[in-house]
Amino acid sequence: MSGEREIGGGPIADDLVTQRPWPRTATPSRATDVGCELPAIIRSGDVGSDVVRSRVRRGEIERLRVGVYRMPETASTPARDRERRVLALIAAVNATPRAPFWFSHESAALVWGCSTWHLAERVHLTRLTRPHVRSRDVTVVQHWASVPVEHRTAIHDVPVTSLERTAFDCARTLTTDRALVIADSALALGASRRVLDAMLVTGTGKRGVRRARWVVEHADARAESPGETLARWSVVAEGLPAPELQLEIETASGRYRADMGWREWWLLLEFDGEVKYRALADGDPSAVVMAEKWRQDALEELGWKVLRVSWGDLRDPTALAERVRRAAARTWRPR
Repeated sequence: MSGEREIGGGPIADDLVTQRPWPRTATPSRATDVGCELPAIIRSGDVGSDVVRSRVRRGEIERLRVGVYRMPETASTPARDRERRVLALIAAVNATPRAPFWFSHESAALVWGCSTWHLAERVHLTRLTRPHVRSRDVTVVQHWASVPVEHRTAIHDVPVTSLERTAFDCARTLTTDRALVIADSALALGASRRVLDAMLVTGTGKRGVRRARWVVEHADARAESPGETLARWSVVAEGLPAPELQLEIETASGRYRADMGWREWWLLLEFDGEVKYRALADGDPSAVVMAEKWRQDALEELGWKVLRVSWGDLRDPTALAERVRRAAARTWRPR
């Protein structure tokens, strides 16, 4: 498998990942029904430079790039603030007249509503031809490539590459963990695996396609959060078989669904993140903790072993995989 292990290169927490519920009904053909609307921006040419300078001094607006500003926002996490800043940068670029282009790569993923991991504060756009004058804007990354009509669309009047092309471009250019987070959410949003497979065939020989092939092969729409995606990637990257996702088990207390697991090992892996608890408990994490305890007791009565994984465990994929191996050796038995 190819791809750098950025997951082990720094602090890992909920504030590094942007995520939202992944709808299961969206389709790329109805792009106006999905995705994120861009935040409002302020251009100095519209209100006057004196007004802009005065509002900046009072802290009412903040500068995004030359001549473009936005209203300060209070975000729930640093990652959410980063996402809103990038979306505002996309709005700024979108408002600047230039040759035809489509937002692509991570920028298109954001507009589509995909989750991201270690999002960079840059705007990616793809053009059909190389410009005569090279831009010095470090916030914009320009790509020159063919964009067939079927790879083009618009979301809320914002030109973007199709959901499949977006996932494919990210799979070719991002580290494997970051690409897999986007690919999982793209499939959940309605991306066609058949179209992605066709792109892999036509892209044979291009840079990054080998990594993209691995990402597409292992992407799974059943992953319900970036944390689950990264936990799955950690163990698979260490040579363990891919776990079954959303594994359902009947117990005396009812049917329960685990994030992932291996039936042959009687082993379940649950990813626990603060975002998950806040979402499920509507602000009362203690209620979720108690429900999780009852569920785990019911599963263990049947002989299942439950491994709980948090953001901290993802710093060391090797140690996490070793935990799985040790647990599997203790719980394995013929079904």
